[in-house]
Amino acid sequence: MSKRLGVLGGMFDPVHNGHIEAARFAIRTLELESLQLVPCNIPNHRELAACGPADRLAMLQLAVAGESGISINQIELKRDQVSYTVDTLLVLRDSGLNDHVVFVLGTDAFNSLTLWHHWQELFELCHLLVLGRDAAKIASATAAAVELDKRRVQSARELFASAHGKIYLAEDFRVNLSSTKVREAIRKKQDLSALLNADVIEYINQRNLYSIGS
Repeated sequence: MSKRLGVLGGMFDPVHNGHIEAARFAIRTLELESLQLVPCNIPNHRELAACGPADRLAMLQLAVAGESGISINQIELKRDQVSYTVDTLLVLRDSGLNDHVVFVLGTDAFNSLTLWHHWQELFELCHLLVLGRDAAKIASATAAAVELDKRRVQSARELFASAHGKIYLAEDFRVNLSSTKVREAIRKKQDLSALLNADVIEYINQRNLYSIGS
């Protein structure tokens, strides 16, 4: 079988169970050899993270400990400038280690795809796995919707029949969790056991992260 790498980027502020479930789902559904979580240092279209890169990396390391096939790529954390997904994917492609790269994203991110830096080039570098926890959110009559209509495939077999440029919409992925909701739960001192890895919870509590005034 050809070498298949999944890539899931984000701020991971903090990494939560939804991120890990998304990674597991991608590996299982597309039979990926591995998936890399790529934490961003300086984002392009959003505010800076509430926690610094060292804490976010430490929490990621705790969250993926013992996870089969999931690793962390620090390429964007090591950049002291804005990170663009297309640049990261170029590095992964040019490494020559992977026959197929699949970039994993949610429906909200997919809707904003045309705002991304050199977004058209993404289709020359990878496939997209869109986690359609709410496929109805994909706005019609937009450039993103046009790309979906043109590039959508119905199975992993169809996806990997091409080197790049296809979109697989996984409407059966039902996890609905965001770091924003998690941070709010932390501030309200709510039970986090269903949201975060136990070691991540302990790390957050020990360092008083995300609390009001921290």
